[in-house]
Amino acid sequence: QRLSVGVLAHARSAGTLLVTDRLAGGVAVGDGVRRSLPQDQATTRTVRLRRVGDGWRVAWVRRGEAR
Repeated sequence: QRLSVGVLAHARSAGTLLVTDRLAGGVAVGDGVRRSLPQDQATTRTVRLRRVGDGWRVAWVRRGEAR
């Protein structure tokens, strides 16, 4: 569950987001396997994205707010 997201920086080729989320109701699925994932508490991360071609890729993720 995404609880909040904010834009910290943005440019044509990169962007930085502050994201708070938690895992709730997740399921892992594979060949003949279906398992519920454990729930967790809300966690805030700083996510750096970079543009690659026509899409975006995650460059890095750090726990907590950017410094």
